[in-house]
Amino acid sequence: MNNIGTSAYAPAQVDRFWGGSMSRAEKLMGSSKIVPQIMVICRMEQKSVNDIADEMGVAPVYLEDILEKMTAEKLLITPAKGKYLSNCCVFPKQAYYEAKLYANKIFHDGGFPEKINERLFAVKDKITSLDFYGNHFDYRYLMWLLYAAAEDSFGTVGLDEYLKKYNGKYPNDGRDYQLTVLYILPDESFDGSVFNEIKATHWSCLHQFFDTADYGHVGFINGFEAPPFPNEDRRPDDCLVGRDRWVDGNNISLLIDLAKDPAKRLTEYEEEMAANFLKKGLLEKEDDGLIVQLPIFSRAVRDEFFEIVRTAIEDLAKEYAEAIGGEVEKRLMPYVRKDMVGNFLHWDMRMFFKILGCLYWYGWDKHLALPEDYSRSAAGLELIV
Repeated sequence: MNNIGTSAYAPAQVDRFWGGSMSRAEKLMGSSKIVPQIMVICRMEQKSVNDIADEMGVAPVYLEDILEKMTAEKLLITPAKGKYLSNCCVFPKQAYYEAKLYANKIFHDGGFPEKINERLFAVKDKITSLDFYGNHFDYRYLMWLLYAAAEDSFGTVGLDEYLKKYNGKYPNDGRDYQLTVLYILPDESFDGSVFNEIKATHWSCLHQFFDTADYGHVGFINGFEAPPFPNEDRRPDDCLVGRDRWVDGNNISLLIDLAKDPAKRLTEYEEEMAANFLKKGLLEKEDDGLIVQLPIFSRAVRDEFFEIVRTAIEDLAKEYAEAIGGEVEKRLMPYVRKDMVGNFLHWDMRMFFKILGCLYWYGWDKHLALPEDYSRSAAGLELIV
């Protein structure tokens, strides 16, 4: 009784974000209030079942199954028999967002959004001359995808530039998924005003791929899934939201067919699919037929698309890496275990080169073609054939 820690009566507040194939691990994280607490308790030092149980005020026997599942899903590692450590970086929320605010201020105050925007418009002729469906769209409409391509270049080129000083000392561990956990301990406060200064929108880049009879392996990419776009049909057990369910393996081929032939004669079932696409704004009815409203790329052309953008802005990505890398590292490295340094460098630091939210914040009402009705818009969506 004397060994019970503060987590028993005042658990930490825990947030998280991730990338990659984390559906099973994320489901486990969300299934119990105990799992996130264990991640915080085991963030820096090895803990035994009894250590964790004492801190949480729970009998050890009730934790054994949970710890076994967490280990199986790679949320925990076992450096020694009966000892557990969190298998990701776990940061104080205040410290993390202060580092994020620092990086975002450098991005905005340094004029990077304006410079990127100018470079993207400078390559307009190169982009629109590529062979993809949608190269005739309003360029401000294509900017939804150009911003995503710019963010990809910053994430790749900027991180590579930052990592040069380590000269390969900490290789990427090639995990199936990556995870970052943020916490506020019960005796700590969090200054939420930091969110008012960050100057970034929420965003996503959710990929789904389907095998089709007519076109083989095809992809649906949702590059912006956040308010004001709808997500009212979200299910508690599903990490996919809103517009992610507008296209699936059953109907994706019809969009490609109609991009090739807007006047295609539809079967009874295709008419039903098309009616739903019209309702969602993925099709528009015109004299020539049903006009697809989202770009469609071959993989090769999409690679060209991204390469044009990368070449146009790679010097800006290197400049940004030089400006923020050392300071962000100095702020967060104290919370990183030695065995997590590689994970920190290749995942957590990469997140600071993910500037898409800042670009959308900058481009909103200025350089992006905004839909009249957010509940029926293909803005930020694309297909890969």
